[in-house]
Amino acid sequence: IPNKGEKAFLGLTEEGIARRFEAQVTDVDRPLMSVAQIVQNGGRVVFDKKGSYVEGGGRKIALAYEGGLYKLTVWIPREQSQSVAKLTRSFHGQA
Repeated sequence: IPNKGEKAFLGLTEEGIARRFEAQVTDVDRPLMSVAQIVQNGGRVVFDKKGSYVEGGGRKIALAYEGGLYKLTVWIPREQSQSVAKLTRSFHGQA
């Protein structure tokens, strides 16, 4: 899949955790997250029949399994500026 760049955005998980996320821009119909990048930034990703999740900054964020894909549900405000995204904490809890 050709990589067309990277997009940073703020999101709110189903658990109510606000985080800054980064996703690669491609010709797919949803953002893709990199497990390697999460791990390199100090996070942990667990895939398990009893419950999959992403862990970082002392918190666990649930992953849903649907249609053969693991999904992270994130709510993103319609009017969100890049400058606000840069000021928030990243996924791994660093400023």
